[in-house]
Amino acid sequence: LLLCTWSVGPLSALAPAAGVTFLSPVETNGVVFAFAFGLSLVVGALTGLAPALQSARENIQDSLRERNFRLSRSKGGWVTRKALMAGELALTLVVVLGALLLIKSFSRLIGTDPGFEASRVLTVKLSLDEPGEGSSSPIPSIESRLLPSLQTIPGVRRAAVALSLPFELGYDFPFIIEGRYEPASGEGWGGAQVRPVSPEFFTSMGIPLLKGRTFDRRDRRESAPVALINETMARRHWPEQDAIGKRITVGPPEFPSMDEPRLIVGIVGDVKEHGLDRPPPSTLYCPLSQLPRPLAAGIDRVSLVI
Repeated sequence: LLLCTWSVGPLSALAPAAGVTFLSPVETNGVVFAFAFGLSLVVGALTGLAPALQSARENIQDSLRERNFRLSRSKGGWVTRKALMAGELALTLVVVLGALLLIKSFSRLIGTDPGFEASRVLTVKLSLDEPGEGSSSPIPSIESRLLPSLQTIPGVRRAAVALSLPFELGYDFPFIIEGRYEPASGEGWGGAQVRPVSPEFFTSMGIPLLKGRTFDRRDRRESAPVALINETMARRHWPEQDAIGKRITVGPPEFPSMDEPRLIVGIVGDVKEHGLDRPPPSTLYCPLSQLPRPLAAGIDRVSLVI
């Protein structure tokens, strides 16, 4: 218990600053501490009480006169030792099985593909000043000036920017599939994680392109809005069709004018956004230069991927 208490600080310092919500906050629980302490006292008392009761039933002087092997052959001592041996064997078996299950779970966790490559990747959180009245968003300046400057640093091969990283809470929005939405039946719409990113995000994170193309310099603010979707979204909403070339509109069906229709230009691999033990959600990527209108306001920070 003391080792657990002393380890909370160092282990919490090793955790990422963001994105690992199940590790925050980490603290020792007083109720659990008291229960473990009380349980240790009860177990210690019970294990010491059995020999004491056995000794109380015997004549101490006679016991001292007898040889040790006769004492060991007494029926009460034999039953007690057998019970203790059985308990020790059972506890050992439980510990061994628990260790084997832990090793198996850890090996499966290590072997699980998250959908991106985290090695040799550095991420930095960048806070943004709230733009004043009449001022423009700082995101275009980040893409046009900061990212090229970062790529000139020795050892940096590419740099990208995103509003959220894998395993972080993204932006859940409904979307409408052009030509398939029926208000009466509710067909032709769905929900997805909307993740605005810069063109170099996929190569920086090692997310594979399965079909079509990724974002490039053609995808500017004044050009036609485009989008990329992951494999899960393509399989879920276009199971027997090619999703590339289809159009979707980000926003609730009741307000279709919240965003312009976006052309799907590519399909990328799945990323386990909600954790390694959960299936990947439908994910829609859009260029940062073409932010959906519901996301255009209120952006206070971005993530740099180097």
